[in-house]
Amino acid sequence: MYWEAYSAQKLGQDREAALLWEKLIAGFGNSSFKPDALKEAAEVYVQFGEYQRALQYYTELEDEYPTYAKSVNASLRLEEIRYLVFGLSKREAELTAVISKKGGANTAEGRKAMVELARLYLNEKTDKIERAFQLLSRVMEKGSPQTRQEAGVLLGEYYYKTGDIERAGREFFNASLIYPENRDLMAYAIYRAAQMMKLAGKTREFKELVERLNQSFPASTWAQEGRKLLEEKSK
Repeated sequence: MYWEAYSAQKLGQDREAALLWEKLIAGFGNSSFKPDALKEAAEVYVQFGEYQRALQYYTELEDEYPTYAKSVNASLRLEEIRYLVFGLSKREAELTAVISKKGGANTAEGRKAMVELARLYLNEKTDKIERAFQLLSRVMEKGSPQTRQEAGVLLGEYYYKTGDIERAGREFFNASLIYPENRDLMAYAIYRAAQMMKLAGKTREFKELVERLNQSFPASTWAQEGRKLLEEKSK
């Protein structure tokens, strides 16, 4: 029955597969296939947006087979599904679950998820832009230099999107200094700082930033883009 369900799923018959796994769960409680059937049935119902049924099966999996549940990260998956119930997108739910279950700003994994969630909010969820700022501010307090640089660049994007152009330029420039080992991101941050200063009408600062790019990253894409900005200014 388990393999029949598996074959049905491979043929694109997901609903039929779920029904077969459910028959296995209900009729063969002592089967060694039951934990796999619980997981597979739950995932099918996630796919169909039937989150309560998915929660039911993952909860049963955790209660009856804790060792197996741990091996397949059932606890994290349960958290993701709960956020899907609240209306979050798939990626948003994944990242929010990691932040919740992995210690948030107190762990490297949590901080990485916070940066990615903030990036998602800035690029796709403009109604949650202030939430992005909160996440990034917490990362700046506790993150490693590499993570803080990524967060700092996104703070620059936050201020740009909220219309504080000069502050955006300062945040981009400050981010460029945090982790010099990442030279490409450092060059990008300086370039974005130059863009902001040009937009803000800060001609001296703009030229100084382009010159810094030319001196420190003469062959980089961002130095080339910076020179284009300077040429546009001269026309």
